[in-house]
Amino acid sequence: MADHADVFQNPAGRARGADHADRPALKRFAYLRDPLFLAAVGVYGLNRWWWKPAGAPAFFQSWLSDFLLIPAALPVLLRLHRVFGWRRHDQSPSWSEIGLHLGVWAVVCEGIGPLLVSTAVADPWDVLAYAAGALFAGLVWRSPLAHDVSKAISPG
Repeated sequence: MADHADVFQNPAGRARGADHADRPALKRFAYLRDPLFLAAVGVYGLNRWWWKPAGAPAFFQSWLSDFLLIPAALPVLLRLHRVFGWRRHDQSPSWSEIGLHLGVWAVVCEGIGPLLVSTAVADPWDVLAYAAGALFAGLVWRSPLAHDVSKAISPG
């Protein structure tokens, strides 16, 4: 579904406008009340303060936090972008927004970070985990079901 800022919703819940006559209207993205964001932050907390210290399997020790990066961090950044006027709509994150932030974080965390922080290590598996999390988040955020769940949780 295209990301158009000119989509308005009529009482029947359908988009109106010359190029949107038969499409469902896009729902508002819930940002910090988004169900995926809340779940990712919750799972991150469990992993950080319970599973890892308890000696969890390698995936939990090494890559779960990386997988959760986009679902847990992107809504916060996009909300800030909206507050500062850099984002002009409240639609779910577009694939280009997800991809841009994935690329920036991969370069910063796995390329530049190890050059600046002596304890940091570049790990291509981390980038794969970032990408898998981004793909998962994008599929959830861009699905029609996610729009319905976000609307039920977030007024407006």
